[in-house]
Amino acid sequence: MNRTLTAGLLILTLIFALSLLGPVLAPFQIDQAESTRKVDEHITGSPFHPDSYHLMGSDVNGLDILSLLLFGARYTLFFCLGTAAIRLIFGTLMAGVAGSRTLPKFKLFQGFSAIPTMILIYYILVNINFNPRLTPPILALIHVVLFVLIGLPGSFTVMQDKIEALKKSSHVEAARSCGAGESYILRKHILPFLTEPLLMLLLRESISILVLIGQLGIFTIFIGGTIVIPHPQTFISRTYEWSGLLGFYRANILSGWAYMLLYPLGAYLFFLIGLYLCTKGLEIYFARMYKRIKHI
Repeated sequence: MNRTLTAGLLILTLIFALSLLGPVLAPFQIDQAESTRKVDEHITGSPFHPDSYHLMGSDVNGLDILSLLLFGARYTLFFCLGTAAIRLIFGTLMAGVAGSRTLPKFKLFQGFSAIPTMILIYYILVNINFNPRLTPPILALIHVVLFVLIGLPGSFTVMQDKIEALKKSSHVEAARSCGAGESYILRKHILPFLTEPLLMLLLRESISILVLIGQLGIFTIFIGGTIVIPHPQTFISRTYEWSGLLGFYRANILSGWAYMLLYPLGAYLFFLIGLYLCTKGLEIYFARMYKRIKHI
């Protein structure tokens, strides 16, 4: 049994189920805040430490952290996987076009992959992400488009190298010697062999996107927009995606309320570990599969 792949799939399945059922499973509504509570004849204010009422505690606004994590899971999961999938689709299409002889190869396009992605995205979003007028889904869609455009050169470069390597293989040379055209070779003899690299690249791109939104979250650029409260200055995620919660609660790491950061950090790392285990598990799976194939 491939335990690495099994563990990764179990983690991703659990996160996928929570992203779909999160609003149903959440013990509190997203805007249901408990600002005060009576404890031993004394009135105390939020935040409240984890107990039987708030399993993961509440934040300074009285919001239940467990509920925020469940509501934000959908944005975290679908943003990472969806953006990575769109990148691969367009990157593969462009690499396929560049692999034909009818159009020149986009060699200059490969140089854009060296641009520092986080810095570029930060300065593009800094003017539209704080207190935006757009709704969270629309702004999240803008983030997807931006992430795809900036990350497309890297996906294109990888897929172009894969296609170029396959074009030099013996079965492609045999098809070409029989008179097959470039478009036929691309459809019948190259694209069917891209399943493995596409799947591996999908997971690697998802990991890079998850790391990137985590970095942006530290700098208060949250997916779906950031609400800025001036006095005292506070940055709140509109979608409560996990990197946004990390950026929101990071100031409490050295206080007595460190649990606010630990729970979102644990969820974020749990997702990251799941993607990593699936990547390593697939590498083990394909290596074992190739060893079972007999060669003449």
